[in-house]
Amino acid sequence: MPKVSIIMLACNSQFHLDKSIQSILNQTYKDFEFIIIDQGSTDDSLSIIAKYQKEHPDRIQLISQQNYGTSVALNLGIDKSNCPYIMFVDRNDYLQEEILALMMEEAKETDADLVLTNARIIEDQEQKHVQVRFSGKMKARVESIYENKDLLNTILPFFWGKLYKKTLFTDNHIYFPLGLRDQDLGTIPRLLLHGNKIAKVNRALCHYNYYQDDDIKKHNYKILETVKNLRIVKNYYQEQKQDEEFADQLEYLFIYHLLFRSLEKVNKIPDAGIRSDLLEELHQAIKREYPEWVNNPMIKDLPLRKRMYLKFVDVKSGGKVVRW
Repeated sequence: MPKVSIIMLACNSQFHLDKSIQSILNQTYKDFEFIIIDQGSTDDSLSIIAKYQKEHPDRIQLISQQNYGTSVALNLGIDKSNCPYIMFVDRNDYLQEEILALMMEEAKETDADLVLTNARIIEDQEQKHVQVRFSGKMKARVESIYENKDLLNTILPFFWGKLYKKTLFTDNHIYFPLGLRDQDLGTIPRLLLHGNKIAKVNRALCHYNYYQDDDIKKHNYKILETVKNLRIVKNYYQEQKQDEEFADQLEYLFIYHLLFRSLEKVNKIPDAGIRSDLLEELHQAIKREYPEWVNNPMIKDLPLRKRMYLKFVDVKSGGKVVRW
């Protein structure tokens, strides 16, 4: 039995698939199975995948289904995995050839439930604007969020760029929430509660393509699904009786994802009416969940420009949000 299941999602990604698939087949670590889930592609994605599956029948498993959403595909990948470890790859991304070898070595040496790595975020179609995002501010080689509570807010809340023990999902009955965008945000913080050993390979080994402007144009009101995912996390911590232990961290999770990430997206929406509606909804959400958020002790550790942003931001200012 292989040690790792690499689970790739594909949907109308013909222009990136060759590079993505080849980056996985070229891994220096070879003890893995490769599950590709095509979500109803209408371009040449399926034929590209089929070509590779024919060339590597013992390595690649192709699953073709309708597009029921990212969460359905991710959960299916977990169920189909035959390995003790799982790594997810998004449809447009590619990996450094040594990522599996380094992350598996770290997992074996530390017996980690979760191994992190940093990422290069490619933010434009010309592949020129690249930002390195660091995942997890570690204070020791192996930690849990009980030992380092900051991990709840410094680990990138995305399904990719991580090596998981499959049991982290199955033993705790945690799956990606159905019918929501940003489902990673509703999932990763719940998994962290059960990650007794978290380790990291401190290199940027994952390359993630993200075209934010296109995303915003297509999914204006779906920005509000961030609120639903945050509530899933908050409710889960309450159910596990850990909400008081992580009260400041949970509150800051709302602050960051509503008042930084979501407001930044909203401010780029050209339609003033939609922008105004979303600003009001986000204002009400943070007020409803954490009316005293301005007193969160984690704010004082932010850079000055971010503290000033939070001090002067006005989410009811007719669509104009102070930039930082």
